[in-house]
Amino acid sequence: MKYLPSHYEILVYSYVHIVELAILDKNHDFAIDCLKRLLEVEWKSDKYIANQKQWYYSNTPLLYKRIGCLYEEKGDLDSVIE
Repeated sequence: MKYLPSHYEILVYSYVHIVELAILDKNHDFAIDCLKRLLEVEWKSDKYIANQKQWYYSNTPLLYKRIGCLYEEKGDLDSVIE
C-alpha cells in the first residue's frame, strides 16, 4: 500500500516550494509572507512534522531564522517578525 500524504502535508510541501521559487526569483517580500503563513498553519494545526526528514525546515524556530535571513538579504534589518 502506498503512503498518501495528508492535506496538511500537501499544504506545507506546497508552501515550502513556493518559498523556494520566490527566493530564487529574489522576491523576498513574497517569500517572507509565505513563511509567515506557514507559521500560522503550523500554530493553528497543532501539528509539527519536523520529525519527518523531508520537512525538516518547517518547524517554527527554523522558519523564524529563515525569515530573519530573508530580511537580511533584502537589506531590511529594521523589520520585526510579527
